Amino acid sequence: MAILDRIDAIPAKQRLLVVVVVIVAMLGGFYQFVYKKKVGYIKIFEAQLTTLNSELQDLRAIKKKLEEFKSMITELEVQLDEAQRQLPRSKEIPTLLNDISKFGKGAGLEFLSFRPAKEAKKGFYAEVPINLVVNGPFHNLAQFIDDIVHYPRIIKISSVTMSAPKDVEGHILVRATAKATTYRYVDETQ
Repeated sequence: MAILDRIDAIPAKQRLLVVVVVIVAMLGGFYQFVYKKKVGYIKIFEAQLTTLNSELQDLRAIKKKLEEFKSMITELEVQLDEAQRQLPRSKEIPTLLNDISKFGKGAGLEFLSFRPAKEAKKGFYAEVPINLVVNGPFHNLAQFIDDIVHYPRIIKISSVTMSAPKDVEGHILVRATAKATTYRYVDETQ
């Protein structure tokens, strides 16, 4: 109780001054040792938050483009599949040659010559030329060419020449020479 009596003996203005000094000291200590540190941490965290938000926006933009790229890849794969269906691989060439022969025979043409020539590589594909000499009615020759045009593979008919027309039983028979060029996909390992 002696301490309380001593405090009671101090004039009220001085006691008030001591209380104010103690409160100011406590507030100054709080500011210096707690608040200032926390404000520093807040500024660091705000800078990190800004950086992370920026990175998040960049990642969202990448994600959006990634979806676009995935759809583009899917579309390109479909186009590649379609192109590969039109460009047979080397193991499919004999079947293709057999189909061309069937078209000619089906159209009523007589094959006098059917010679695949040396293929020419052109990057990712190779040209496979076939020298043809056929004999038959003109309209049948036109049917043969139409069948080839509608074949699902790419086949180009060029250098068509017709000679020796003969009238046989009301049909004009012609001898036609042509170059049929088909294409095949060249794999990177070939």
